[in-house]
Amino acid sequence: MTTKAITTTRRATRAAITSYLTLTMMFVAALAGSLLQRAGGKNSDRGPSTLEYVILAGIFAVAAIAAGAVVVQKIQSRADSIPD
Repeated sequence: MTTKAITTTRRATRAAITSYLTLTMMFVAALAGSLLQRAGGKNSDRGPSTLEYVILAGIFAVAAIAAGAVVVQKIQSRADSIPD
């Protein structure tokens, strides 16, 4: 392969990673918003406390970061295995 083809492949791989992570983060944000809204509930006598919001946000942030790291690691290892 030529250097130009390798560079194009790596750029395409990075674009795919970025696109996938963006979609994953959007999904996690939507899911977190839905769960936070459900936690308070329209029929609930009390709304969720600030602590509940902080805990749920922390859980989703850690899960999103972990998922992103795993995906990036796997895709990067595949990209690095492409011969020069």
